[in-house]
Amino acid sequence: MDKPLSSLSFYQLIELVLVKLEDGHTDLAMPLSEFYTLYPNPFRIPVRLKFSIKKPYISYQGPILPDLDIAIPVNGEILLINNIASKTIINDIMKMTSGESQEFRLAFGSSFFQFHLKLLYNIDSSYTITYASGQGIKKIALAGISGKEFKARKPKKSQASPSQAPYSLRLVDSLNAAMIDFRSFEEKPSFLRFADSTFSLLKQQKVDKLIIDLRSNLGGDSEIGDEFLQYFVKSDFNRYAKVVTKYSRLQRERYKNNANKDKSSSSYEVMISKRNGSIEVEEYPFIKRKNLSNQFDGQLFVLTSPFTFSSAADFTQAIHHYKLGKVVGQQTGGLIVSFGDIITTHLAVTNMEVTISHNLYYNMGAKETDFRGVIPDILWNTGRL
Repeated sequence: MDKPLSSLSFYQLIELVLVKLEDGHTDLAMPLSEFYTLYPNPFRIPVRLKFSIKKPYISYQGPILPDLDIAIPVNGEILLINNIASKTIINDIMKMTSGESQEFRLAFGSSFFQFHLKLLYNIDSSYTITYASGQGIKKIALAGISGKEFKARKPKKSQASPSQAPYSLRLVDSLNAAMIDFRSFEEKPSFLRFADSTFSLLKQQKVDKLIIDLRSNLGGDSEIGDEFLQYFVKSDFNRYAKVVTKYSRLQRERYKNNANKDKSSSSYEVMISKRNGSIEVEEYPFIKRKNLSNQFDGQLFVLTSPFTFSSAADFTQAIHHYKLGKVVGQQTGGLIVSFGDIITTHLAVTNMEVTISHNLYYNMGAKETDFRGVIPDILWNTGRL
């Protein structure tokens, strides 16, 4: 190599390798700071697009601004962008996005669509889109919209959107049902209060059907999943059968920092004597079922999508394994045999942030080779919220 690599070029080379691990927890952070330094006012493609791993790979969903008049029919299939086939584009995005499933890699990667268009194909200011219509194959030339122009033309909201709570309850009186919109497994003390009041209300109102929406839940604190399951289980339970752990210097440093912050943590004391590179298998003991007076005993439905990940997928697998309810939707993005528990460090020369998982978890009911998501009892393309 006759000249130094920029962080952007280095990222393009290394990410291709990391993606082959199919582990969303092990990844190199996108060099967005350098990208926006080089391109401080990047252009946007002026259309909203929907991406799929199946044909149609890219479809038109409307303009990005309401004052744009674009002749492509809504849901029309996009065949080419600047003479690059849609299938090639989605495959290239997936090759540059770490994750356990193709669906997640495409969905997450496409949320940085302009970043990939520029890095992969040097496309940023003018677009020729070839699309299918009722009158046959057509082309349209579109000018990109700069970030400043987009901000200036974007309609102003009347008020700021309220922050989305990690969980909320909605009663559907006409169906004697309730829905819990569960966005994240976080804030355990808040969750415990939410769960107690929610299930007390469901019992008081004699609600006999409950829907838990995990379609946009990327996971979080696994202990919340254990507490949540207590409201449904009929006996002692667990979400994990076993965990395989690889010990390292970086891992000990991370847990030492945690121990300094949380004096009740015993994890660091357990691993301090472990040899670097050593691997251990630990079987999980069962969690004792609590005798809750407000436990739910009606019909339970859990909604899932490729955006159901980590602790949310673990919770779903427990519902499925113990036959506590019906899983409805799409296969979860999180796998029932999956990597987890990240260590964050920085590469020596570039100082780029990299995350590395050090545990391999086996959910209850998972076989050794079950590197897949939870398969729903009822398949239904519910989409992403």
